Amino acid sequence: MMLKLEQYFRISFFELPKLINGLAVLVAEIPLARERIELGDIEFIADTILIMRHKVTGRLLRRELEIRKARGAPISVAKIYFTISEGYGIKAYIPLRLSEIPSPNISNIIRLPCREVEDFLYPIYAGETIYVSYPSHLFPLPPLLMAIAVAVANKAKLLVISYEASSEYIWHRITEAIKRYLKVDVSPSRVKDALKDYVVIEAYSPATYVSDELYYIALNSVQRIKPHTVAILGASFIVMGGFEEYIKKYGDLILNLMLYFRKLGITTIIFGSYQEDLYRFYTHVADIIIKTEVIKTENGEELEHIIARKGSPTMIAKDYIFNTCLEKTIKTIYSLAEYYL
Repeated sequence: MMLKLEQYFRISFFELPKLINGLAVLVAEIPLARERIELGDIEFIADTILIMRHKVTGRLLRRELEIRKARGAPISVAKIYFTISEGYGIKAYIPLRLSEIPSPNISNIIRLPCREVEDFLYPIYAGETIYVSYPSHLFPLPPLLMAIAVAVANKAKLLVISYEASSEYIWHRITEAIKRYLKVDVSPSRVKDALKDYVVIEAYSPATYVSDELYYIALNSVQRIKPHTVAILGASFIVMGGFEEYIKKYGDLILNLMLYFRKLGITTIIFGSYQEDLYRFYTHVADIIIKTEVIKTENGEELEHIIARKGSPTMIAKDYIFNTCLEKTIKTIYSLAEYYL
């Protein structure tokens, strides 16, 4: 009996690995505008089926690897983001998956440089997540300076990952605060050099990378620098619109990233301008929430800080408390780095 071509091909493909004592790879191209290709019975013979596809997200190309089948291996992750880079080839990014929620290090309490604000936030445990929300026209310089002061005072390392401003601009703002409060003349390059063992600032444009890649850039930066604290500046800039859809698509990645940092004992500070959907998401996953609002007064406007820790009463701190703390914070940074300045 004559075998049909399809049967002959199927038998040949099944026997090929035995004949060559190696691995047989069948490559098939998926037609445009289709999600899959029908391979018939060949899918039952194959031990592993991987489907590579790409699509345009915004104006950027997003590549995705689907693991449809892996015989003998339990599959918990169905889709993996990957890139193709010159000199490297294909690089797949395996998402973090923590089966258990790690606990912050309650034996390691982080002390702030001033008692005024510490009374509102104490205790802060290593590995906790702090979410700082503020109006979109503001720059969160005071809490960022406090994070730097904590790193300097404890001879620890702070990694700032910015999606909102360049590293040069952030160093400029830090320097201007030192000059304004302490009446000293110092350049950003000297401040940066003085704090090089304590503070690393990296900036990435959300318009250049798809969200998956920004996630893995943050992960790689942490693994490379090994900080004690990570400050993510401009969390709302990553989204660039479509907040609710973004959370549905990437919320699990963000949550796993923060839990992974917690497992490593790394404190995470997320800075983001207020947006309702993002605020709702981050307040669910953060241990401490600081929300800065502009309120009307008889003399115009002033800032008010709403501070909440899960399981504790919400407190309100007036802006003068943060301003008093800011001056002490800057003195802490300057006094410990003064030798280099």
